[in-house]
Amino acid sequence: MSTRESVLAAVGGLALYASFPPIGMWFLAPLGPMLLILAVRGHPKRPAFIAGLVFGLAFFGPLIAWLANLDLLPWLALTAAQSLIFALAATALPRLLSARAWPLYAAAWWVEVEALRSRAPLGGFPWGKVAFSQADAIYAAWAAVGGAPFLSFITALFGSLLVYGAVTLRTRRPAVLATACCVVIAIAAPPLALPGQSGAGNSAVLVSCASSCSLDAV
Repeated sequence: MSTRESVLAAVGGLALYASFPPIGMWFLAPLGPMLLILAVRGHPKRPAFIAGLVFGLAFFGPLIAWLANLDLLPWLALTAAQSLIFALAATALPRLLSARAWPLYAAAWWVEVEALRSRAPLGGFPWGKVAFSQADAIYAAWAAVGGAPFLSFITALFGSLLVYGAVTLRTRRPAVLATACCVVIAIAAPPLALPGQSGAGNSAVLVSCASSCSLDAV
């Protein structure tokens, strides 16, 4: 894997971390999946593994740095374990990206990785799901449809479509690009698609869920 892919993976992990509290720049979350896709797209399993590992270290390292206040070893061990899971899962990502509807597959892959991390090893570590960074997002109302997993899916799909749009723009396929743009607009405007949903209420649900998961993790 080249330096470019390593940098993309590292910046993607840091961008996703910055979307979580205490920084709380929620709009950076889609850049995580987007930059990881750019890092692994068109590469075999070994570079994808390395990209996933770099991404995981850049994301989980600062995300759970508070553990270092308790002891350095748990922080390092948990960061390494979560990053390794992410790296192993990333080996399947290049093949998914070769499918025709790959933005959907990439978003589903993200949700599956979060589900895996929540269950293993040793009962899992649920903190760090993308949805938990999106309580203030303009599209947080999608949590009313399918909870945190669906909001993670929507956020990852947003990032995937950014890459998809750029690729189709280069290949000059206006119909496909227009479709991708329509999907992005639909994602970003849930109040229109989900009338009567309270953004504040959905945010409260996500914050409660995130707090519960963080307590379980401890």
